[in-house]
Amino acid sequence: MFDKRQSPRIRPKILIDHRIPRPGRKNPIQVPTTETLFEAIFTPMIQLENRLWASAMHSASEAGMEFTVPCSHNLRDLIRAGTGVMRREKRVSESDLELADVNLGKLVEEMTRVTRGFGKDAVSGGKIKIRETALAEAKELCPLWPFG
Repeated sequence: MFDKRQSPRIRPKILIDHRIPRPGRKNPIQVPTTETLFEAIFTPMIQLENRLWASAMHSASEAGMEFTVPCSHNLRDLIRAGTGVMRREKRVSESDLELADVNLGKLVEEMTRVTRGFGKDAVSGGKIKIRETALAEAKELCPLWPFG
């Protein structure tokens, strides 16, 4: 039989956080948290995505058009993939951003051209709707860095 009195006591290990300042000790080394690492890596990319998306919306608006909801989701996904390419290639300078913006402008311009080719079917309300089929046909321009 097993006697409880003979079993060794299992004590939980106490983890000591050496970063906690103690009296007489200098400030601890600051280790970035997961949240600050996420912000440092992804916040500039999210701002880049938003900047490119705003540029695409502006280009479509200047042409008297707007994106349908499915098309806007697909275009945002394409922009997100493009910014991921930029980050992986470490090409996030202002000149690279300008190149991405110009290439996205070419893509949106082709989408508006394709949409005009659809004729009256694309009109809904007051503005012409850019549908996802226009995005699919405009992607024939690719490879447009970083979207290709």
